[in-house]
Amino acid sequence: MALLERTWKKLANTINLDSLTSSVIFEPTGLKQKQLFISGIHLDELETSNILKGWFKNNPHAVPNSLKMLRANPEITDESERGVLKWTWRGKKPVDANRGYGIPDKVTKNYWVSEEIKDRIKDYPDLEYVFSFHEDIENEGYRKEGSKVVTFNKDNDSFYMYDIFARNEGSDRVLPFFDELRKTLRQAGFGLYTGLDDYKPGTHETVQGNPVYDGYCPQESIIDGSFENWMVDKGEHGLNKVKRSFIFEIPKSLTSEKKQEMVQIIFDKFIIPFLNSNH
Repeated sequence: MALLERTWKKLANTINLDSLTSSVIFEPTGLKQKQLFISGIHLDELETSNILKGWFKNNPHAVPNSLKMLRANPEITDESERGVLKWTWRGKKPVDANRGYGIPDKVTKNYWVSEEIKDRIKDYPDLEYVFSFHEDIENEGYRKEGSKVVTFNKDNDSFYMYDIFARNEGSDRVLPFFDELRKTLRQAGFGLYTGLDDYKPGTHETVQGNPVYDGYCPQESIIDGSFENWMVDKGEHGLNKVKRSFIFEIPKSLTSEKKQEMVQIIFDKFIIPFLNSNH
């Protein structure tokens, strides 16, 4: 029955015919999956998805009891948009699979990818942490000058990450691990972004104007349409066990080799030490 319901939802909410033969791939390991690794939820960040697939292939036992969703949006598109293009009365709009959680707008409402993820993630009730990899497409940075927000040209290798946490968590126990990550990224020659994470008035961006300092953006969970915040909010309301979501913004303009180096550092200096500290 569940499979029939999922198939009907997909048929009712499809945008591209490709979606009728696609499905979000969930890869569980271990008996109880406690951490989720997700990437590719935006369609224009598949290089990092492939790097993650390679990392897990080369390190199959490094992170046991995990769930992997490394191509979170499996649709096929030739567009360089953050989602599949959908016709609306205002013309073509990109439908972003990371905007349909909690407060979807009219364009993203009932998108089959978001609906399938929401439906199937309930099969993994023991998840505690979400590790999400995005590619940062922004060439401009944002900062406040007085009462105004101004743009500036940021370094094309500038890394930053979100630490999204439940209200009873805070940042204290994460900062030692982030400090080690920050130090190692600097030693490897990468930049660290300082400014505002995003500022696009009138758009449906998930976050607007959160302060980032030296690559770190702490944020109490809010319902903003994103999967990562939605998972933590569910945990706060006792609907799952998720305590935190981490989002790593890999600069899109980096070469594949530099992205691979950055991902390796993130695992070595942040993810694995953080998970080991929770055992």
